Amino acid sequence: MVYADPPWKYNDQADAGSVQSCGAARHYPTMSIKELCALDVKGICDQDCVLFLWVTSPLLFECLAVITAWGFTYRASIVWNKAAHNMGHYVSVQHEFLLICVRGSCTPDIAERLPSVVTEKRTKHSEKPERFRQMIDAMYPQGKRLELFSRRQPPSPWEAHGNEVAQAGPGWRRKAG
Repeated sequence: MVYADPPWKYNDQADAGSVQSCGAARHYPTMSIKELCALDVKGICDQDCVLFLWVTSPLLFECLAVITAWGFTYRASIVWNKAAHNMGHYVSVQHEFLLICVRGSCTPDIAERLPSVVTEKRTKHSEKPERFRQMIDAMYPQGKRLELFSRRQPPSPWEAHGNEVAQAGPGWRRKAG
């Protein structure tokens, strides 16, 4: 299982002092769609694997290239209602998508179907509520777990790979299931 919150590069570097000044690049190094597609995620995953991929509305359609390059097929989504607005270019954005993508046979291990809309207040920039990891663990209680682009060390049995994690787990080299 792979849980990824890529450092998406947005082509909307706002002027200094504006509501969205500097965008995501102000918080961390970002990567283009081409750079994300070039990562060998496909090579580290088992034949049967689930990808939980965070994406925002501006890149919703472009992220399909990443999903495909990594060897997955889109299946469903969860909407995170952040319970607070974020200034967007067209609307007041208060949600983000967690896409569920599969490789091989990967229906959830439980009969219960969890909600597709989850309301949790946002906190720091790009920080995701722990509730989503708990949902993933409930849906798929078995198997290896790898968080890509992690900003902190996740709880065991999760391994992490990210430039802000104290120890980049060996999962980047091992297959994720």
